[in-house]
Amino acid sequence: MPDYRIIPAILAVDFRTVTHHVKEYQISPDSLPEPARSLVKEEVTLGGPIAEIIDAAEIARQEDGVVKFGLPGGSTLADLMNGLNSVNGGSRQVIDRVYYKCSATSLVGAIDAVRTTLVELVAEMRSTTAPARTPRRRRRTALSKL
Repeated sequence: MPDYRIIPAILAVDFRTVTHHVKEYQISPDSLPEPARSLVKEEVTLGGPIAEIIDAAEIARQEDGVVKFGLPGGSTLADLMNGLNSVNGGSRQVIDRVYYKCSATSLVGAIDAVRTTLVELVAEMRSTTAPARTPRRRRRTALSKL
């Protein structure tokens, strides 16, 4: 995956206690249990189609400027954290969700990088293609002979 398809992200959880429901609480990967601690990074790889990324960025801009991405295995990670919390006699909180938060601006930057790369590729292809061999010129030449 190209570097421009990897964007910074904040790791967040939604949790509830007996008296509160907390959303978008930022946590560090260091607060995760092993082995997740060493696997989860504060970045998201945008492997999907550009159309989906554009759509997510547009929706985020209309709302709060943030896109939320689920972690692979995020439900299992939440269950593990809840289990460890109860075994260790921790606070009476239940983690509902573990996910990434990314700014819409980061998505737009990735989209722009893809577009720039495509423009550069097309320019390179045009510069290495002989002008007489382009399909448009062949059509014009064929039409002029009629």
